[in-house]
Amino acid sequence: MRVNDVANPGLSGPYQQPVEKSSKEEFLQLLVAQLENQNPLEPQSGADFIAQLAQFASVEQSEETNTLLADMRAEQVSASSAALAGFVGKNASFYTDTLHLDEPGEGIPAMSFETSSAAPEAKAVILDSEGNTIRSIDLGALPPGEHSLQWDGKDRLGQTVKEGDYRVEIRVEDADGNEVTVPTSVGGVIDSIDFSQGYPMMRIGGALLAPADVLSIG
Repeated sequence: MRVNDVANPGLSGPYQQPVEKSSKEEFLQLLVAQLENQNPLEPQSGADFIAQLAQFASVEQSEETNTLLADMRAEQVSASSAALAGFVGKNASFYTDTLHLDEPGEGIPAMSFETSSAAPEAKAVILDSEGNTIRSIDLGALPPGEHSLQWDGKDRLGQTVKEGDYRVEIRVEDADGNEVTVPTSVGGVIDSIDFSQGYPMMRIGGALLAPADVLSIG
């Protein structure tokens, strides 16, 4: 199921959660209780009382600051999400070797990589979120230049992988016979902006990609 937006209507009626007391209210209750239960023969000094009032003012100011910062953050997230919606339908490339697949059967974006020199041997290694190799694809010998890989989302047994994070490493053999990993990028048309992870992600087919990894959009 695709989720392109997340509503947060809140709870009301009998299902409404109790509102927690703020630090300001708790501090005020403690101060009143202290005044009510103090020894009338040895009342609190004026200096101590003023110090407690100053502390109360500091708590109140900190609470208001936190509320203001939370409101500003919510406004920034809302504005950023609205801006990302304008990229839907555009072709984008991402500098990453990691894909979050939530619908592996719906197609995985192509991965591109470049070899600066001829590679006698190359392979694509697919790893799960725990670093376990679930499949190795032999790419053979590669000439210098740009190449692409289209992973079908299946493991070594030919079964479609489950939802989760997967890393695709392109490993090539250099002129000295050493195996090196080549940087990869992912590209395709942005289908939608997905908020099911609790933060905005760009969807290409069955994969979700982070806006922070964008190389270009056009």
